[in-house]
Amino acid sequence: MRVFLEPAGYEVMVAGDGETAWELINSASVDVLVTDHDIPRLSGCDLVERMRAAGHDLPIVIVFGSLEALARDHLEQHGIANWLLKPYSQPQLLAAVEAALATAPRPASGCSRPSTNGGQPARKRSLKHGTVSNS
Repeated sequence: MRVFLEPAGYEVMVAGDGETAWELINSASVDVLVTDHDIPRLSGCDLVERMRAAGHDLPIVIVFGSLEALARDHLEQHGIANWLLKPYSQPQLLAAVEAALATAPRPASGCSRPSTNGGQPARKRSLKHGTVSNS
């Protein structure tokens, strides 16, 4: 995930498991959570349940390895509209992250995605995205 998001101008924090992701969500400024469903110590869906129970309203993108693992009822129950199936491409991941940020209940720390100005790259602004991956 990091290899797709950082070149697009996003600042990425990586946690190798769901418990570490939970710690990051509670201790760092995170604008969106991108998580794999199948991560160690706390699954992506269990992480989302814990977040929602604690009152966290971060927008979420969740990645599934198969259609069988895709729990659409669970996604709807927790307000997750942005999900991907593996394998996914960089444009697919970026579109899902941008869609999640666009529907966020509050502005993403006052920052915006890098843009272009007359074909010249604008100065990059940092967006923090908690990315949880076991890869």
